[in-house]
Amino acid sequence: MVHKPSYEDLKQKIKESENKYQNLLSTALVGIYQTSITGDILYVNESLATIFGFESPEEMLLESAIVRYKYVEDREVLIQTLRETGSLKGFEFEAFTKSGETINLLLSAVLENDIISGMIMDITHRKKAQKALRESEERYRSLFKNNHSVMLLIDPESGDIVDANPAAVAFYGWSYEALTGKKITDINTLTNAQVFQEMERAKAEQRRVFYFQPRLANGEIRDVEVFSGPIKVHDRELLYSIIHDITERKQAEAAVRNSEKKYRLLVKNIPGIVYKGFKDWFVEFYDNKIEHLTGFNIQEFKSGRMKWIDLMVTEDIESAREIFIRALKTDKSYVRDYRIKTQSNDILWIQERGQIVCDDKGKIEHVSGVFFDITEPKKAAEALRKSEEEYHRLYKLIRLMADNIPDLIWAKDLDGRYMFVNQAMCDKLMMCDCPEKAVGMTDMVIAEQERNAGSEHTFGEICVNSDAVIQERKVACRILEEGFVKDKYLVLDVHKAPFLDENKEMIGTVGCGRDVTNEKKVEKALKEREIELERKNLRLEELNSALKILLEKRDGDKKVLEEKVLMNIKNLITPYVAKLKKTALTDRQDIFVEIIQSNIDDILSPFAHKLSYKYLNFTPTELQVADLVKQGLRTKEIAELLNSSPETVSGHRKSLRKKLNLIDKKSNLRTHLLSLG
Repeated sequence: MVHKPSYEDLKQKIKESENKYQNLLSTALVGIYQTSITGDILYVNESLATIFGFESPEEMLLESAIVRYKYVEDREVLIQTLRETGSLKGFEFEAFTKSGETINLLLSAVLENDIISGMIMDITHRKKAQKALRESEERYRSLFKNNHSVMLLIDPESGDIVDANPAAVAFYGWSYEALTGKKITDINTLTNAQVFQEMERAKAEQRRVFYFQPRLANGEIRDVEVFSGPIKVHDRELLYSIIHDITERKQAEAAVRNSEKKYRLLVKNIPGIVYKGFKDWFVEFYDNKIEHLTGFNIQEFKSGRMKWIDLMVTEDIESAREIFIRALKTDKSYVRDYRIKTQSNDILWIQERGQIVCDDKGKIEHVSGVFFDITEPKKAAEALRKSEEEYHRLYKLIRLMADNIPDLIWAKDLDGRYMFVNQAMCDKLMMCDCPEKAVGMTDMVIAEQERNAGSEHTFGEICVNSDAVIQERKVACRILEEGFVKDKYLVLDVHKAPFLDENKEMIGTVGCGRDVTNEKKVEKALKEREIELERKNLRLEELNSALKILLEKRDGDKKVLEEKVLMNIKNLITPYVAKLKKTALTDRQDIFVEIIQSNIDDILSPFAHKLSYKYLNFTPTELQVADLVKQGLRTKEIAELLNSSPETVSGHRKSLRKKLNLIDKKSNLRTHLLSLG
């Protein structure tokens, strides 16, 4: 008998079924909802509440569905579509979460009796991933198109050139359309099989670097280095190849190899001592040349009784060791110079060229190399160094001497370019502040620079081209050169001569010049003064001639006058004095007569003229007293003659001594007066 479920059983099963359905909705991973067509939220599950940032479905039920839309137009499109079709799938829109964050959602819905039911998925992360993918593709496209390196995308199955960047178009020489219409085998000098074999290796990532020789559009074959690897583009496996043109590098490498070959051949034939060295400075030699170099028997080295370090000068060992260690850390080759002491105690310079040979573990096996005797080159180099030092010292000395000389000194080549000038040339004649800047300049360049600077320059343009004269005649000369320099008139006393090299060949001209501008100004002033003086001298000569005539006339008149005075005295006075002497005179009268006679004589002698002329500061009485003293009269006698007292005469005598500067002197007044004439 079949048991029929009771009403209570059915009710319980329905309730269990509803609970299962409710649990299914609540635990679903997608958002499930039910809203009215006006926007009231009737039901949401936990997932949808979580998507929108609500803590529970109950909290979200208090909201309107419309406010969750970022763009209201999206809901209007949704409602319109549901009214027309009744259902909708895959509707994407943007919404706001509870916190205001924008999220991307994918919606499906069914409209029944103005109730919208459906599911919502959060596709925000997918949208971001899609955006990132688009940006990545755009970056790749930009990197591919804008890169200066040659780039190709190649289909490894067919060999088709799928894409090429502008750098590839420029390198290969075909247009973009023509290049992407070719296969990689069309532009490669390898066979098709070889090309596909290499592409398979690149596809399998067995190799990443390849070397090819493509043929360009112009037929030229170049060497290229290709970095290639697989890349997936739109689910398509392609090879992404970056091509570098290494033609020049290959040529350079070939040249280096050729050079190395020649170098090794040269080293092989250089006269040196080939050796093989080991640890602790033991050496082996392949011939007896070591005996000629050092004086030691080769057996001394073979037996190990003598090491190479035993010959080295102690001071050089440390630097030689440092060079060896440095080579060991780099390319294992080295060159080092040091000194050794021979058996005869001579010091030789050795250049050692060595190559360190190591095993697979990097340990030193031996050193192969050559010893060269560079004693003579070292001596020559030292002599050259000393010679250069002496040359620089002498040059510096000559430069200092030249720059301290106030005269201008220079040297020119045959084209008139200055090869050497001193500081005085720069200061007085050239538009530069130091001699080095003047080298290579010409007089025309100097003049042009000055004129461009607004200065007047005529120096050397108003006189003979002396450089050309010296080059033609090949003899020294002395000239005056003048003109305006830097708005000032300059006159140089110039000595120029041919500039000869060690073979007596003329290579230019040399010269020196002294600034004689001031001397020339003085000379000009002196000439003008001489002319003026000559003119004045001529005038004076004329005046002297006239004066001479006047003096001659005056002397004649004087002579006539003197003769007339003398004649009058002799004729009119002297006879009467003589007659007076013959008369009976008293002693007093006789003295007066003698005085008269003496005065007459004085008048006729030069004494009276000299005395009265030289001592014009004497009073008339003092002249009388002086005259009487000169005649030998005493004070009392003079007093009687002058009707004066002796004291007065003594005063006059004292005054005479004072005026004659005889005070406090033992000189006799009469003697002094007589000495005057």
